[in-house]
Amino acid sequence: MDTTRYDVVIVGGGAAGLSAATTLGRALRSVLVIDSGTPRNAPAAGVHGYLSRDGISPGELLSIGRREVLSYGGTLTEGEAVSARRTPGDLRCFSEMAAGSPAVGSSSPPA
Repeated sequence: MDTTRYDVVIVGGGAAGLSAATTLGRALRSVLVIDSGTPRNAPAAGVHGYLSRDGISPGELLSIGRREVLSYGGTLTEGEAVSARRTPGDLRCFSEMAAGSPAVGSSSPPA
């Protein structure tokens, strides 16, 4: 059982999830992105209305985003998150992937 600790676990490696992971990585947070590898926009010929990337293929956009996340120390894993729970009286959350390998995330206290 993998019990690696992350500050944040993001479920979904689309543009929004990768953008959040990049921002968190730049803020020196440890972040794990769990992605099933089945993007909803896969059939689209291109992404439109995305600043500086108009017309880029969805796959290329995700590839660029993944490289950015990795460049800031983020971790990407292919899998499906099946549960997440918070320990009562604790700020830690536990998420479990379909393969049965849990990723442990601990959040900072609210400001």
